[in-house]
Amino acid sequence: MIRNGGRYASLMLGAGALLWLAERGIVPPTNPFHPDQYVIEDTIDKAIWEALNARKDVIFCLIWFFITAGSTATLPADFNTADNHVNVIGNGSGGIGGTAGTPGTACGGSGSGC
Repeated sequence: MIRNGGRYASLMLGAGALLWLAERGIVPPTNPFHPDQYVIEDTIDKAIWEALNARKDVIFCLIWFFITAGSTATLPADFNTADNHVNVIGNGSGGIGGTAGTPGTACGGSGSGC
């Protein structure tokens, strides 16, 4: 289960790495956005993390911060709002309506390009 407000490392793990983690009592859930990846909470023991990262059947992908409940959240201190990517899972209710966009212009026609 993914914890609300938890930071996770997303990893591609081989079968050997999954077995290695299971032997240590860690069963990582799949990443809800990338089902071919697994997520491991950042509270994992440092020695286990370093040993896992050193394996040849592990590819470190990204750090994910999950907000799974509530209408507000406190972001980690190192969260860069100008550069970090935000994915959202939810029912989408209660949003504020936007305004209609303006029509675009057609390209080509006379060979003039765009």
